[in-house]
Amino acid sequence: GVAVGMVLPSLSGAAVARLAPSRFGIGSAVNQAVRQMGAVLGVAATVALVGHAHPQLADFQRLYAAHIALALLTALLCLRVDTRPVSHR
Repeated sequence: GVAVGMVLPSLSGAAVARLAPSRFGIGSAVNQAVRQMGAVLGVAATVALVGHAHPQLADFQRLYAAHIALALLTALLCLRVDTRPVSHR
C-alpha cells in the first residue's frame, strides 16, 4: 500500500510530462481510465483464482505468485518511464 501511494503520483506526472499544457486534461483522463481498467482486471483475476466455494492455501499461493510476477513485469516496463520534469517553453 505504501509503495502504491508513492508510485502513483510519479506515474501520473510522467503520463502527462511530455504533453503540451493544453493536453494535460486529456492525458490525465486517459491515464486514469487505463489505471481503473487495470484495477478491474486485477479484481477479476483475483476472483477467478480464489473465488470458488472452498479456496485452499494453494489458491492463495497462486494468487500471490501472480501478484509477484505482475509487479516485476510492471517494474520492468516502468524502467523506461522518464519522470524528470520538462519545461515547456
